[in-house]
Amino acid sequence: MSILNIKWNLDDALRVRGEEEAAKAREKLAEEMAIEMLSENEPIEKIIKYTKLTEEKILELREKIKI
Repeated sequence: MSILNIKWNLDDALRVRGEEEAAKAREKLAEEMAIEMLSENEPIEKIIKYTKLTEEKILELREKIKI
């Protein structure tokens, strides 16, 4: 194993980690947006359109906040 191979694997791992963190942040933001929309009694279809969350996830969030 060469140092170049180790460096490449580390760079690759850091890139993947960054992508995973970005995806988690996007999902958290979408969930926060869905909760806000639910609290304003927006239709589920509209929430799906703007957040790209599944209907199941939105219903789960609705149950969680008891709306």
